[in-house]
Amino acid sequence: MKHIPFFHKIVVIIVVLNLTSCCSSTEDTILLNEETLEWKTDDPPKSNFTMIDNNGISQIFTLKSNRQYFIKSTSSSFCSESILNEEHVYQKYVSDFGNQFQISLTTAFDNTGDDIYIVCAKTGFGYDSKNKVLNRINTPFGNYGQSFNPDGTYRKVLSSTVKILGNYSTSYHDYEQVMCFELKDYKNKWTNNLVTKIYVAKRIGLIKYELNNGIYYERK
Repeated sequence: MKHIPFFHKIVVIIVVLNLTSCCSSTEDTILLNEETLEWKTDDPPKSNFTMIDNNGISQIFTLKSNRQYFIKSTSSSFCSESILNEEHVYQKYVSDFGNQFQISLTTAFDNTGDDIYIVCAKTGFGYDSKNKVLNRINTPFGNYGQSFNPDGTYRKVLSSTVKILGNYSTSYHDYEQVMCFELKDYKNKWTNNLVTKIYVAKRIGLIKYELNNGIYYERK
């Protein structure tokens, strides 16, 4: 009888070892779509570009942050662990006027496509690359996102628009594959200096933006 407790301990250890050996761990990596990555600029570190307005006033945007990285997340259940690595891109330019231009690329979620998020001087918008839909806007006075129908499709409640133009010309250059965003929501709150239109070219970045007061900047 004195040996029974020790035997029980042996059994418990064996059971634990068996359970541990049955545990599993999986790791997946989600990459950005190649077409999504085309909206990332090809600029080297600390590079800059000049924007000139229709009155001849110029400002210089300098690349301050340029990151392409993975975000790791872990989920666990009984004796099982899943690791997910998701690719992200973040680029930020700052002008000598203090204006910022940002590009954020995020991998797809559920039934949506990769998220392309652009910000220019405090006006931002998100674009679902798979469904080719504007999914949200961000402004100094409010944020607004598309809602979903029961079947998972977008309800399209935003008045603002995004178009992909095959060709677009400014006073200085001709471009191919240009994303054109036009803000149409919150019009009763607009200020004179609010950015209402943003033009971004693949691999190049910001090529033009327009203010509510009629001033527009073009890339030289």
